[in-house]
Amino acid sequence: MKIDNVIIATDMSHNADAAAQWGMSFAKVLGVDVVLAHVIEVSLGGWLKGTFDILEDAEKLAFAKEKLMKWCVDATGSKPDVVEIRAGGILHQLKSIATECEGASMIVLAQSGGSKVGQFLMGSTAQRLAAQPPCPLVIVHPEHAEFTKNSKIVCGTDFSDNANLAVDFSSEICLKTTSDLIVAHGIKVPVLDSIFDTGEEDIVKLQESARESGEGSMATLVSRLKKVGVPTESIIVEEDPANLIISTVRNEKADLLVLGHGGESPLVQNILGSVPHRVLGKMPTTFVIVPQSNI
Repeated sequence: MKIDNVIIATDMSHNADAAAQWGMSFAKVLGVDVVLAHVIEVSLGGWLKGTFDILEDAEKLAFAKEKLMKWCVDATGSKPDVVEIRAGGILHQLKSIATECEGASMIVLAQSGGSKVGQFLMGSTAQRLAAQPPCPLVIVHPEHAEFTKNSKIVCGTDFSDNANLAVDFSSEICLKTTSDLIVAHGIKVPVLDSIFDTGEEDIVKLQESARESGEGSMATLVSRLKKVGVPTESIIVEEDPANLIISTVRNEKADLLVLGHGGESPLVQNILGSVPHRVLGKMPTTFVIVPQSNI
C-alpha cells in the first residue's frame, strides 16, 4: 500500500505539535508531500448566520493560511507543501482533501488531550475518524512524535484480508527504510456454549487446531515478507489479541503500531469493542489504522 502524501490535521493546539512533528518526519524519510489541513467544524446555525463566509474572502483566507504555515514551522522547523482550510464535518472534509490529492494519502492527527481512556470513550476527533478511517489514519502518541529510518514497527494480524492490508502497509514502510517489522498474532480459542457439552478433550483438540492453524499462517506470512526483503520477526502465543499487541509494543519499545480496521459499523464497535479500538484506548505508541480499502 503506497503512500504519496501526508495530510497533517491540526487545530494548532499544543497536542497538535506532536502530530505535525511525526507527520513531517515521516514525509521527509519517505520523500512525500505534506498537506497541512485545518477544518472548522460547522453547525447549521453557523451556516445560516454566515459565520464562515470568511473563507470566501481571499485576503483573509491567505492571512489564515500564512498563520497555519507559521505554526507548522514553529512546531516542526519545516514548511508544508500545501495548506488547506475547510469548513464542515471533519471526517467529510479530510476525506475530500485526501481524495483531491494526487496519489494515496495518509491522515495524521494528535492523540486526544486529557485522560486517554476518558477522552476516547466520551468521543473525540481521533475516535470518530478511527471508526470510519477514509485512508490510513495515524494517531500520534506524544512520546513517539518522530519517525526515523530505523524505527521498530509492530503489526498485529489475524491473517484476514483486513490484516493483510496492514501487513502490506507495514512492509511498504520497511522496504523504503531500515525499519524492523514484528508481526504479532494472539491465538484466541473460541468459547463453546454449554449446549455442546464440551469435555476437556474437545477443548484440548480445539486449542491444538487453533495453534496449528495460526502457526501455519504465520510461517507463510513471514516467508512471503522475507522473500521481498522485509526483515521480520514473529510472535504467536495463546493470548487475547489486544492484550498481546499492547504487551508486544511495550516489551519491544516499538515506535509504531499498525492494525487493520475491523470493518464493523461504529455502533457494533462501540458496543462490542474491536481489537483496534481496544488497543487505541490504551494507546501504547503512535498508532496506524489501515482501512479495508484506500480511497
